[in-house]
Amino acid sequence: MLIPNIVPSPLSLTGGAIIIICAIASRTDMNSHIIPDKLTLPGIGIGLLLGCMNSLLLQVFMPVLLSLAGLFAGTLFGIILVQIKFWSGGDAKLLMAIITIIGLQVYSISYTFHLIIWIGIISLAHHLYKKGEAPLAPAFLLAYLSSILLQL
Repeated sequence: MLIPNIVPSPLSLTGGAIIIICAIASRTDMNSHIIPDKLTLPGIGIGLLLGCMNSLLLQVFMPVLLSLAGLFAGTLFGIILVQIKFWSGGDAKLLMAIITIIGLQVYSISYTFHLIIWIGIISLAHHLYKKGEAPLAPAFLLAYLSSILLQL
């Protein structure tokens, strides 16, 4: 099945969706320390929609299954981090949205590794220069961008 060149690929839509969601979340998190549900919950829906689009285009079930597995893994990981009071609910839902969009695969493991590093860097810098909670949403954006750049 040929896809016309004017239709953006689901892969480019995936990267664009993550960058836009993370940029908006970073802005709101730095200003108000809140990542709104009206951003993260549609992000989860976008991830599932992109998984369905990939499945239809490739005519296999794996992309939608990877999105669902990402949603499950992101939910489980987010619940654990909220319960131990390491993250707030908005951070957990942002992770759920991103991993649902990416899909649970080797790339999401690379992203998670980069995320842990950027959270450490941002938390340390925030601790040295400011008081209070560090906004973690910028770490999500930096982790995505660095994981892309280091794969080149």
